[in-house]
Amino acid sequence: MAYQQQPQQYGGQPPLQQAPHGQPPPYASHATSAPAVAAPPPPQPPLEFHVFVDGTLRRKALRILHADKITPAYFVELSRKQLVVHRGNESGPVIGRVGYHTFSPGKMDLVFGSQPEVEMKRVGLFSKNYSVALPAAGSPAPFAWHVSLGGHISLMDGAGATLADFSRSMKPSKDGVLTMGVFGVQQEFMDQIIISFVAVEEMVIRTAAAAGAAAA
Repeated sequence: MAYQQQPQQYGGQPPLQQAPHGQPPPYASHATSAPAVAAPPPPQPPLEFHVFVDGTLRRKALRILHADKITPAYFVELSRKQLVVHRGNESGPVIGRVGYHTFSPGKMDLVFGSQPEVEMKRVGLFSKNYSVALPAAGSPAPFAWHVSLGGHISLMDGAGATLADFSRSMKPSKDGVLTMGVFGVQQEFMDQIIISFVAVEEMVIRTAAAAGAAAA
């Protein structure tokens, strides 16, 4: 599997052992100090990506930074018909592309590296959720990006587990923060999550802008 769910920590004690006949039970020891018990490893902090926008009157690019808000993680070139995704900054390697359909706004064409094109589409005519296959996951079951009111976006796998959550920012220069709900994600799978995320995020922004223009 290309990722692991966050482990749950439980505070229960191990079961008591039955002592052999004629011997005192292990919990009746007269030792002055208890034997050392290895503490469980601390939970890993969630992996965060901060999504910033270049351009004021027109969105020109997305700069996706690591949790320190300094180190580049991804860079996305924005245009009307296509997104180009780089790993690192704008000089980094191109790892994917997103193509938009002019007459079918509910569909997008995703290219992961040099692999064949993958279609991402709405799960229903009036749905805001998008279904997509992520080949690096090693499973044919599709994943789904769920879009809720307020622009909150979450990625779920076929079993209904949440892999990532996007919280929107109110700052004009920042779209928000994408927080991973899993750890140990392989690089190729992470790339595909990011590519599919920016495809949906840009669709959300464009849909909101079109609705605002129509209401004006």
